[in-house]
Amino acid sequence: MVIDLDMPITITGVATVREEDGVACSSRNAMLTPEDRKAAVILPKSLAEAETMVAKRQRSVAAIRNVVRTMLETEKRGEVEAVDIRDAQTLDPVSGKFKQPVVILLTVRFGKVRLIDQRVIG
Repeated sequence: MVIDLDMPITITGVATVREEDGVACSSRNAMLTPEDRKAAVILPKSLAEAETMVAKRQRSVAAIRNVVRTMLETEKRGEVEAVDIRDAQTLDPVSGKFKQPVVILLTVRFGKVRLIDQRVIG
């Protein structure tokens, strides 16, 4: 939108602030039960697995999405709502094998609390 509307704004991305166990800092974390809070570490772990796959030269969107989803589904306390892989610059959907950096976007519900996380890889 900034580019399309020629807005005089600079967008600067920064790293996600994380708690000691890797879970993204969020006010929503306080609403999790102790059991769900422990289970939430599956989000950063699954993102790290995707990053490992890419480091090993895996570029298939479907393969990465399947591994991440399968890993998230091992945590029975969480309900996976979305695993999206998008172009890191445009956020356009990506399919097949990617050549440019992508962002993996996760949405997982723990009880009544929806957590989101993301990581740019590639």
